[in-house]
Amino acid sequence: MGFPVSNPLLSVHSAVQPVKDTKIAKQKHHRAQDERKTYVSTHYVSCRRPVTQAERKRALQYAQSFKSSKPFALLTMKQSQVYQGFWLGLSTSFSKRWLPDEKVQLILVGPSGKKWSICYLGNRSNPGLSGGWKRFSLDNSLEEGDVCIFELDNMENYTLRVHIFRVVENCVPLKRVKGIRSNVKTKETKNQTVTVKKSKK
Repeated sequence: MGFPVSNPLLSVHSAVQPVKDTKIAKQKHHRAQDERKTYVSTHYVSCRRPVTQAERKRALQYAQSFKSSKPFALLTMKQSQVYQGFWLGLSTSFSKRWLPDEKVQLILVGPSGKKWSICYLGNRSNPGLSGGWKRFSLDNSLEEGDVCIFELDNMENYTLRVHIFRVVENCVPLKRVKGIRSNVKTKETKNQTVTVKKSKK
């Protein structure tokens, strides 16, 4: 009985990969890695004049003097909430007590009475405002250091009235900037003040 004879040309073809195809595959792989490392982002920069620590402190003091018979939370705005990212984490104690533990649409009422529909993510360990918060922040020209009080005005449809205490009263619209940034997360100074109160008449 004879043994099957393998085709030498077929063996060589299957063992040796074309050099050109290998180089192209490596180039695509490296290009894909580079695309994952960078992304085009849009952020905003402040156009207001330089502010002092005394002005920041004054805005916070005014906000802390706020009184209401309704539950409310006090937050000092950070850069990641009003210049980029636009995720606003609410106080956990306030959220767990007064807001639902699920994803819902709630209403923010600005100082002028205008309303915004905001996506609230209550099913997280750090509940907060997501979609729609950016529009609210930009429309009201919020800046880092400004203090906002979120007063629960209506529990049935989850309406929060927002009282704004600005570092600088004459607000100036932010400037929109586009750029390519690394996906490396930058550290941010913890300068947020959170207060939860339930005042009595």
